[in-house]
Amino acid sequence: MKRARDAEVLIAGQGASQNAGTQRSAIGRAFENPPVHKVAISALRETWYVSVMSSWTVHLCNARKRLTPFASTVAEGLQAAQAKCEEVHPPTSVDIVVRAADRAMPEGLEVGGSSFTPGRIDIDIDINARLNEEQLYHAVLRTAFHEFHHVLRWDGPGYGFTLGEALASEGLAQIFVHEMMDCPPEPWESVLNETELADLRKVSRTEFENATYNHPEWFFGAGRFRAWAGYSLGKFMVEKALLDIGTTALESATRPADQFKPYL
Repeated sequence: MKRARDAEVLIAGQGASQNAGTQRSAIGRAFENPPVHKVAISALRETWYVSVMSSWTVHLCNARKRLTPFASTVAEGLQAAQAKCEEVHPPTSVDIVVRAADRAMPEGLEVGGSSFTPGRIDIDIDINARLNEEQLYHAVLRTAFHEFHHVLRWDGPGYGFTLGEALASEGLAQIFVHEMMDCPPEPWESVLNETELADLRKVSRTEFENATYNHPEWFFGAGRFRAWAGYSLGKFMVEKALLDIGTTALESATRPADQFKPYL
């Protein structure tokens, strides 16, 4: 991979040097001329944890060593993501739990993420997906950016309870990824054709304030709508709003969901 490698990973524990107590290896960066930081990796009983710079603490759940082949690339991606996030937003304390996925992940979602509570991100990696180092690195970047925006929103109005709040949260997170990096659209960003989008816009306007909406049905295809329909609809709504208002997903991280409803 063509990335500068002037930061370091400090690894303590198994395989550590008797003299220095640490084993040093290079770690790359994804962006030109960011500040140099260090990622400290230490052994805590049977689980490794990674303390990434100052505000992101990454817990690598690796007691059975299933993530060992991927650990350095994941750490590199997360370090680059944090450095980029701190270029545009003050440091934000986050716990990030990285795990091997317990099932095969869909194509395009080999690295999945979630943020169900304030200040925490979970990242699941399909260790059987055969991603190469570059693919894994960029998947970690995209996932970290998406979930970091959820973290910012949790510190404002929260992810939300209603359909409209979920559409706003997911739409903002998707657009934030593209504000942070140049990458192709994710598979879930545009799964609806024009007819499906028009029909779904009509339904969502009547259910916008519904706090008992079926999240798997709207977002994962477990019911009336195709998989990822809610993600595509949320992106459509938010993208239209941001263009009209003249702002960004980052600047709108705490914008109330009802301000996006007129754009459905």
